[in-house]
Amino acid sequence: MNYLLIRSILFVAIKLIFIQVVTAQLIINEISSNNKSTLQDNEGDYPDWIELFNESTDTVNLNGYTISDDREELDKYIIPDINIAPFSYLILFASGKNYVSDVTYWETLVGNGQIAKYIIPNSQTDNNWIEKDFNDQNWLNGQYGIGYGDEDDETVVSNGTQSIFARSYFQVDDLKSVKSMILHMDYDDAFVAYLNGTEIARENITGDAPLAHDHQADSYTEPRIPTGQYPWEKDIIEYISLLEEGENVLALQVHNFNTGSSDLTAYPFLSLGFKSEINNSNGTNEILEISDIRERKIHTNFKLSSKGETIYISDTDSVVIDSLNYPVLISDESYGLINNPDSVEYGIFNNPTPGTENGTSGYNKRLKIPELNYYGGFYDGFISLKLHESGSDNDEMPPVYYTTDGSIPTSESLLLNGNQLDFFRTGVVKLRAIQNNALPSPIQTETYFIQQNHDLPVISISTHPRNLWSDEEGIYVVGTNGIGGNGHEKANWNQDWEIPVGFEYYNEDGIRIINTAAGAKIFGGWSRLNPMKSLSIFFRSEYGLGEIDLKLFESKDITKFESIVLRNSGNDFTSQGHSMFRDGLMSTLVNDTEIDNNAFQPSVVYLNGEYWGIHNIREKLNEHYVESNSYADSEYIDLIGNGGGVNQFRAVHGSAEKYDDLIRYSTSRPLGFRQFYDEVETMLDIDNYIDYHLTQIYYSNTDWPGNNTKIWRSRNQDGKWRWILYDTDFGFNLRYGGNVSHNTLTFALDPSGPGWPNPPWSTRLLRNMFDSPIFKVKFVNRMADLMNKNFKPSHVHMMIDSLSNLIESEIPRHMSTETRSGAYGGTVDGWYDQISLMKDFGTERPRWIEQHFTQPISQGGKLGVGPLVDTTIRLSHKDQGVVVINRLMIDESIAQILSNSLVWTGKYFSNVEIPVRAQSRKGYEFIGWTGDIISNNPTITITAGVNIAANFAPASSENEIVITEIMYNSDDEIDSGDWVEIFNNKNSDIDLTDWVLKDEDDDHEFLFSDGTILKSGNYAIIVRDSVKFKEVYDHSIDILGEMDFGLAGGSDDVRIFDNFGVIIDSVSYDDESPWPVEADGQGYSLELINIESDNSIAESWQASKYAQGSPGLENGILIDNEKYNSDLPTTYHLSQNYPNPFNPSTWIEFAIPKSGFVKIEIYSSLGQKVAELANNNYPAGSHAVEFNANLLASGVYFYKLITPDFEKTRKMLLIK
Repeated sequence: MNYLLIRSILFVAIKLIFIQVVTAQLIINEISSNNKSTLQDNEGDYPDWIELFNESTDTVNLNGYTISDDREELDKYIIPDINIAPFSYLILFASGKNYVSDVTYWETLVGNGQIAKYIIPNSQTDNNWIEKDFNDQNWLNGQYGIGYGDEDDETVVSNGTQSIFARSYFQVDDLKSVKSMILHMDYDDAFVAYLNGTEIARENITGDAPLAHDHQADSYTEPRIPTGQYPWEKDIIEYISLLEEGENVLALQVHNFNTGSSDLTAYPFLSLGFKSEINNSNGTNEILEISDIRERKIHTNFKLSSKGETIYISDTDSVVIDSLNYPVLISDESYGLINNPDSVEYGIFNNPTPGTENGTSGYNKRLKIPELNYYGGFYDGFISLKLHESGSDNDEMPPVYYTTDGSIPTSESLLLNGNQLDFFRTGVVKLRAIQNNALPSPIQTETYFIQQNHDLPVISISTHPRNLWSDEEGIYVVGTNGIGGNGHEKANWNQDWEIPVGFEYYNEDGIRIINTAAGAKIFGGWSRLNPMKSLSIFFRSEYGLGEIDLKLFESKDITKFESIVLRNSGNDFTSQGHSMFRDGLMSTLVNDTEIDNNAFQPSVVYLNGEYWGIHNIREKLNEHYVESNSYADSEYIDLIGNGGGVNQFRAVHGSAEKYDDLIRYSTSRPLGFRQFYDEVETMLDIDNYIDYHLTQIYYSNTDWPGNNTKIWRSRNQDGKWRWILYDTDFGFNLRYGGNVSHNTLTFALDPSGPGWPNPPWSTRLLRNMFDSPIFKVKFVNRMADLMNKNFKPSHVHMMIDSLSNLIESEIPRHMSTETRSGAYGGTVDGWYDQISLMKDFGTERPRWIEQHFTQPISQGGKLGVGPLVDTTIRLSHKDQGVVVINRLMIDESIAQILSNSLVWTGKYFSNVEIPVRAQSRKGYEFIGWTGDIISNNPTITITAGVNIAANFAPASSENEIVITEIMYNSDDEIDSGDWVEIFNNKNSDIDLTDWVLKDEDDDHEFLFSDGTILKSGNYAIIVRDSVKFKEVYDHSIDILGEMDFGLAGGSDDVRIFDNFGVIIDSVSYDDESPWPVEADGQGYSLELINIESDNSIAESWQASKYAQGSPGLENGILIDNEKYNSDLPTTYHLSQNYPNPFNPSTWIEFAIPKSGFVKIEIYSSLGQKVAELANNNYPAGSHAVEFNANLLASGVYFYKLITPDFEKTRKMLLIK
């Protein structure tokens, strides 16, 4: 009997009662809102999914159908043109990714029986062996896998082989048909893979590529295939651009841990995903499991709520043809129609069936724990826990089972119904309702703190004891199943094992804020040897909450965390006689600098109800940390680290390629030349870089820079590298690390340091930067800034007292703690000694810094500047303005108040120029400098030792900076992107440093860069996309930067704030009357009619008089735009060469508004003139000349247009 057909007919009959449609051909058959391992998408992820079923006898075309999770927005996602056959299924991934995968066919082009070229390399092997055009004629031929010792190698090499280099050729006939690329690899012990000369993947090995033949793997690793496991896999779709039409080469180097290893394996599989099947296809290797992702994958633009919601599917007439309201689902459950021909019922399935018939039975109820008479918290005396039976029929209560050792309750556990559980001491209980014919309740964890008092937040962690203490599985013990590392031969706590735990967070007042299941791992390096170990806590939806919503750190406004670290203070742990807050101090001291630091909050931890001592809550330094601490999208960042203490940087998330580019550029260019140094500043955040290195130098951290270093950049914002400060325990007078007199400046610049802690690769970039006199001046002045505030002894002492006070009451109990893992040790007197030791460091370190910075070059010094000299700055009135010396703001927070004026004296290094600028507050203006320097310019340059005063007065005009023009929705045909024009309406220049532009979302910020000056009476522009903008506007415009957010096409705000956070001007526009509607996508901007008018009301604005507006000009002025408004150019213009990059020739286009002499010259990156393309008279108009670089090497070149009235230089890239 066709139960599907019967069920469908019955289903239609019932649905017709509720849905006004003649026939419901499509139904929502099954939904999973918590997919963790059931169904993988084409990217290897496990997103939510929705299963549609065609219950009719006809094929249904879904083109124009919509699906949504919002009844008010039924067309949220429009389903593409795709058919569902009769009684067939279609899976929609509710991933939020919003695309349709075009891959319909996979082909394994390397590792499917193809022959490779390989050698056992030696010191004579040319480093160019990874390149496509390398001559490998004399290499050996062999079939993968290549290796020894595993009895499955097709090509066997000698025992004790340290490394294998291999090259595999494959053809790509049509690049446009390639839509995806996956690399699988079975290896022992490590590998690096290259595609056409560029590294695309590596595992278990670090160092500059290509690696030397005798380079060792980081550790032992066994191959997976011989034991029936699936090989290592990586989606390498981001490297598709490396493919070339025709012949390509996959190069591979595989390395052993040492020559005594029992085996070595090299077995790659490179598979390409195509839009359609290719000619002479062989499919994929049978070992691989990628056949299940051959069909089109549809990804909606929304995700499913984990809390349950209703999903609607509508036809092309926007009529809802089906809806499904699903409940809360736990990991790998689904909800849908029960496959029963006699009824239409919905239920929860333990075993989801995407793409096939649903189960014949499901659960329509999930049990709940009845109310308890006590919940987790702090109690003055013993309690008796019972189920709260008041107002309910005890016979209807489900059985509730419990455990008190941290394990998961089962039906074999103790029963709480009708019983009581007494707590005379602190303990944890786990409860679960279990009954036949119903889904068991989620596990409920409660910790009862009996007669416990703490001034800190308290965290309770509970888990099955075997997860901690079992020799086979326990993560807290040496055990019998461990691996080597971190100062110990083999230990379980070296394994990357994650255990399920209960996690409860109680604030300082003892109120529970979070109670969820989570995952936990041992965290850290050598600090794993301590009896109290650090823990990483992961909040994952397969356990409970996917993130916690909690403000953990006072120093940061972050309220959402996917993971945290409970740190044992690392090398500063008390059993070694230290403070338990040293790293937290060093992080806190630089909270207000440009450093990305690791927030700090001490807490008390209980483990399975047992007191476990002080653990410092820290942020987990991964891609989610970057996203939380910046505006970068975690999907589009590169995060790199040093890889374990003795090796060079490698990718933690994303790629290290751009950092390698930075190192290569800074090493190969003389940074003493301004143009080369300026280029480096486009690659790294210079203020962050300087603050970070000066801080490490001041702290005398000698477990760095070849260790404990992480750096990140955003791929879709400015792309500049930023350094993260963490794990500085060796600093600040740690007994065996940070000596107060240590010359950490010389240490950080050592060109020949040992493998740990400062090998040459780790100091290379700073050494390169010291070639620039510009950098050294910034470096010296910034150290003076920091020593005048952050590192000033009185401030350091205050911070030490503040942080030590947080944990002082907990120290006696913490130090006397002895757990199953060992005694913590230390004494209270020893702890106070540590505080004194750190204060001594804060007192003495500045004079040593001065000595190191002023040491003459002739005597081995690195800077050779003059001694610190008192410098005095006065402000005429404390409320009217501030002064910024270098990067240090002088205001009432650090200056002395005398009457209404401010006086500040600090020390700066002599013989160094120091920038100083005055900044007026709103309603006031700067009127001039007096004292040793007389000037009306708000920005001046001084040397140490001067005594000057900044004078302010009430401003003559309240309208300082005015928003005068807005392009929020440009014409699709002439798309300039969004932009905002501002105008300086004052009689003096305005310093916009640290001012902020926002839209209506406070998280969207454009920060004006340091030294941004808008001259009196001038306009300037902030753009969304400078490339788009410059394609439309050719006239001279002062562009202040790019917003990393766009303006809404409907209504939105544009707001300007000064550097004090005071709003200076704001506009709230709309795309409906009374606002000019022509500005909404019709090619016109919003123009302020009169500078002096109230720009907060619609009547003050008009659509621009001319299309595309008048950015940078007085409103209403027609732009003579050579691209759109004139047959002949009205200005000189030098276009970007095309193509770019190029090989070997490219065209350079230029335009001149009048006839005249023109010269075009080509220069190398070293400034050498290599060609001259034009040297004669040209008529007015647009012209193009060809440049052939056939005889030149790959690299960056500059081309320059020279006329009597105009010069312009641009750069281009030659890649051979």
